[in-house]
Amino acid sequence: MMMRIWTSLTTACLLMLTLNTAPATSPFDYDDSNKTGLSNDKNISDNGEYCHVIGTSNRAPTLCGKPVQGGLLYGESRNHSVYYKNELVSIGDIFTIGLDRDTPDTIKLKFCNKLGECSEYAYKIEKQNWQIQRVSVPDKFVHYTPEIEKRIERESNEIRNARTARDTTLFFMNMEEPLDSKKFRISGVFGSQRVFNDIPKSPHRGLDFAAPTGTPVIAAAPGRVVLVGDHFMSGNIVMISHGYGIYSVYLHLSKINVSVGQNVSGTTKIGLVGSTGRSSGAHLHFGIYWNQTALDPQQILIPRGTEKTL
Repeated sequence: MMMRIWTSLTTACLLMLTLNTAPATSPFDYDDSNKTGLSNDKNISDNGEYCHVIGTSNRAPTLCGKPVQGGLLYGESRNHSVYYKNELVSIGDIFTIGLDRDTPDTIKLKFCNKLGECSEYAYKIEKQNWQIQRVSVPDKFVHYTPEIEKRIERESNEIRNARTARDTTLFFMNMEEPLDSKKFRISGVFGSQRVFNDIPKSPHRGLDFAAPTGTPVIAAAPGRVVLVGDHFMSGNIVMISHGYGIYSVYLHLSKINVSVGQNVSGTTKIGLVGSTGRSSGAHLHFGIYWNQTALDPQQILIPRGTEKTL
């Protein structure tokens, strides 16, 4: 027996996610030995991502995604509640799990049925080697006045609040590059230790595309705009919800072409590349978040124009 979830999309097509669990001894108690996680055995994207993430026990449910620091795991919970770090991560029959930059080499997920009976399973996580990146910016972006500190705190809260939407769409499964990496150089990667004017700051939480001011920026996937603004650090910012706690964010834009509440497609030009906010030159900072956790876009994005498999 194979379980499918169908979600109606605004683009008049359907996406299907199929998660096959382990044998009947698993918490789902299914008679299904197919471990691919997809009914057609095709990869989710051309970056090698399959629904074949297995646990350390052969009883563990098979997951979709990439088990790597900064990666995204997801699947179908089949009438179970799923917990990660003792927090509920399932919405209905779908669960998503974001792995932050410092995720340890093993994580544990707990699956509980409607009777409250729970089973816990461990999954191995691949580590990444993080770079160090030195950046020169105007001094005002390193040493803040009390007024600027208050503004940064207010805008940070605004961003966190925007990442609380609970849309139940599956758009996140085929996220494309907002700019074509074959045409525009990657100038900064996720997870690198940032040193601004010789002062260590927090790690980089996104992927930078070096591109001329005015270059159109395309939404990574269909979704709903949940934030637009002009922030001190981020400059002109757009945030889009793609469903189940997955968000994309676009920073330092010279122009914003969308508004809060607007539904966008995977071809919508949401703005133009710029150098607003804390920026050393024209580029797009692109980020992906699972709720409040920053993820590595290079572990999730597929090249723009790639044939979608779902």
